Amino acid sequence: MPVEHEHKIVLKDAERLFASLSPAMYRLRTIEQFYLNDNARFRHIRYHPSVPGSPVSEYTFTYKQMIGGRLLEIEPREGVSKEDFELARQAAVSSLVKQRFVMGDNDGNHVDVDFLLTARPEEGGTIYFAMAEVETEEGADWTLLPFLEPYVELVVPREFSGMFTNARLTDQSYAASVLDEYRRAVGGA
Repeated sequence: MPVEHEHKIVLKDAERLFASLSPAMYRLRTIEQFYLNDNARFRHIRYHPSVPGSPVSEYTFTYKQMIGGRLLEIEPREGVSKEDFELARQAAVSSLVKQRFVMGDNDGNHVDVDFLLTARPEEGGTIYFAMAEVETEEGADWTLLPFLEPYVELVVPREFSGMFTNARLTDQSYAASVLDEYRRAVGGA
């Protein structure tokens, strides 16, 4: 899908939600990502299989840019090498670690539930922000997964989605204050 349409949902009570999700039921990934700028992102994705064994890794590069109110996303299928990933990391301007549960909704849309961490899980990283994203085709219907409803803090209006990008949420102090900033922006609108 070259033009991406995401619906962002900020979640509350993240630790309880995380504990309720099963890697056997939903696909769990640990993602380390960094940015060279607001548009260029590199990722190291570790896939956690539901059967015992070592996670499989993949390195990716993504370019995203808003053009005419639409989000263009380009991600080469072949990914990048570990060597290129490590070289690019030297120029990173920001980074984050997150654990992602991948699922779908009743409309056949792609749903990610992300838990942004203070460090890698094996280093004792704790959750500092949680958000779900429902990725649809432009104009397609979508629904919130019913089990997520008690955890919803905010369904982000499209015109404010730029406040809730991962590139901005790499800054933990920004993540701690973004809901207040959003409420001020809405109150001033």
